[in-house]
Amino acid sequence: EIPKEQCLAIVKLLMRHEHGWVFSSPVDPVALGLPDYFQIVKKPMALGTIKKKLENDSYRSIEDFDSDIRLTFDNGMLYKAEKNRSVYDMARDLKEVYISEHTLFQTRFTREK
Repeated sequence: EIPKEQCLAIVKLLMRHEHGWVFSSPVDPVALGLPDYFQIVKKPMALGTIKKKLENDSYRSIEDFDSDIRLTFDNGMLYKAEKNRSVYDMARDLKEVYISEHTLFQTRFTREK
C-alpha cells in the first residue's frame, strides 16, 4: 500500500509551485497550437491526473507514482527542449524540487516501516 496522504502532499506542493500551473492539467495540443505534441510525447501525464489517480487509489506502488511524476516533467523537457526553453527550464526546476522532496519522503517512509 502506498502512503496516499504523503503522496498527495507532494503533488499539491508541486502544483502550488510558481511553475506548477504549467504541469497541472493535461496538455491540449489544439488550444495551445502544438500539432506535433502527440508525435513527440507518447505517454502524456499531468499533476492533476496524478492527483486524481491517488484519490481514486489507482496506484499499486510508490514506484508507479514516482514514475508518473517523473514522466510529467520529462515530457515537458522532451517536447519543449527545442520549442520553448523556458518551459524546459520550468520542467527541470520542478523535477529537481520533486527529487528533493521524494528523497526526504523515502527516507522517512523507510524509517517508519
